[in-house]
Amino acid sequence: MKYYLIIVIIILLAFTSLELIPSTKAPSKGKNLLSASIQLNTVKSTKSELASSMFSEKPIPSTESKLQILNSSISKAAILISEGNRDEAGVYLHSLIENHPDGETKLKALSLLNIYHTFDQHRDADTSYLWTLFAKQLGEFEEYDIAITLAEKATQLNENYRDAWLIKGYCEMKTENLDESEKSLLKAYQLDPGNTQIQYLLGVMYFKQKKPELSSQYLLYAKQNDHIHLQDIREKLAENAILSENYALASHYFEEALTNSTDTASILSRLIWLHIEKLQQPDKATLFAEKRIIEYPSDPESHQLMSWVLTKQDELEKALKYLEKSEALKK
Repeated sequence: MKYYLIIVIIILLAFTSLELIPSTKAPSKGKNLLSASIQLNTVKSTKSELASSMFSEKPIPSTESKLQILNSSISKAAILISEGNRDEAGVYLHSLIENHPDGETKLKALSLLNIYHTFDQHRDADTSYLWTLFAKQLGEFEEYDIAITLAEKATQLNENYRDAWLIKGYCEMKTENLDESEKSLLKAYQLDPGNTQIQYLLGVMYFKQKKPELSSQYLLYAKQNDHIHLQDIREKLAENAILSENYALASHYFEEALTNSTDTASILSRLIWLHIEKLQQPDKATLFAEKRIIEYPSDPESHQLMSWVLTKQDELEKALKYLEKSEALKK
């Protein structure tokens, strides 16, 4: 029996510190040709400096020197585009399409070149539309700072261009410039308060700022009509509720998220943690632990969590069996 108690103490110590947190449209005269979402990630400081220099009063480095700094072929194309030299940008994009060895780069160059053709088809649209089209596409290519620069150029030409503000705010958020992102997204929201995508992005931005009340406000607006991001909305609403110490509401949103999720492991882990540590409902925690074992029987964490739940209920012998199962699956 002492052996069991020693093992249980080890389990308790291990789980005491365990955190189960899951790690455009043209202006009024043009047509809506921008898609609803942009895939974004991180940026390099060199691109940030180049992008910011485009609007500074300091002398702008020559195109040749900038192209020497940037190694990416698409980055080079983006710089040429941002300088407004269509002929030079066109020649360079054509050369990428014809000569670059990488097929993905060829496709990216083609999509950028096609933006000029799209703009030409809308002769009544002003240049802000062109900059916004490029900003959206470059954002998808992870050229975030240059995308921000072009979106800003569009807003300078047309301060009421919703899509330019939206793209600018989105890229700023993904580069962790949350203060500027807030300003841009709020401007987009002011122009179109019923837009579901803007509501969602504001909710995500305030989530990143750890402002749960504001985040939940906009996520709840978006939740009414946004079926694309519904799963993420539910999970963020649950995490906001935890930050606000409304644990019952957090459980409600996590359980909602379970209904349509294809990957429930992290949600079940959070529910187990909630019902043990915050709601003191071990019976419900046990049900969620059993569900996790059924859905993820070969995952060591499923059995480890059940061991933890049983330990909290002083069912030490059962807890040991699940712990042993967890260790066996790790081998």
